[in-house]
Amino acid sequence: YDLSYVRRVLGNVQFDYKMHFLPELRANLNLGYDYSDSNGSQMVLPTAAMAYYRKGSDRRYTQEKKNKLLEFYLNYTKNIESINSLVDLTAGYSYQDWQRSEPFAPTHFGDGTSDPSTGIDVFTQNTLISYFARLNYTFNNKYLLTGSIRRDASSRFSEDNRVGYFPSAALAWRLDQEDFIKNTNVFSTLKLRAGWGQTGQQDINGGD
Repeated sequence: YDLSYVRRVLGNVQFDYKMHFLPELRANLNLGYDYSDSNGSQMVLPTAAMAYYRKGSDRRYTQEKKNKLLEFYLNYTKNIESINSLVDLTAGYSYQDWQRSEPFAPTHFGDGTSDPSTGIDVFTQNTLISYFARLNYTFNNKYLLTGSIRRDASSRFSEDNRVGYFPSAALAWRLDQEDFIKNTNVFSTLKLRAGWGQTGQQDINGGD
């Protein structure tokens, strides 16, 4: 017999505020929380062949998980008609934290022994802190420039090698806005884009 119970609570709230003194600027705050705890038991009856000589077995286990999220960013969008340009700038901060705990849970046998007889409680935690910024610039509704940068710090790496910087850039040309394409009525959307970027990976074999 193996029976377990899990209770889980997920919550999320997001605030978006537009500045009255500067309508082009808005602030966004996102908060999230995910909590779960579980408990269960595994029991083998003394009449079962696999545990007959040890007079049955019983194991009770528990687990707790806590995941937290905080994200905040500012976004500035401005349409500059004098130079036929649109500027979209975003900068923000992100905090993510994952925790998991599992108390030591041995298997107890009917003959008075336990396996394993000794052990340790398990607790693991992973935290990721990030800063990021992105610029989107559009000229004449045809030519687009995008640039971004992230600074990520992961607790899964040593303190000497914890921070990474990840830039990216892209150029795009909306061909569907050119007269020699627009007048043909062949394409509804057509864009040529080239991009370059670097990204990171924290899912390493060493775990948390």
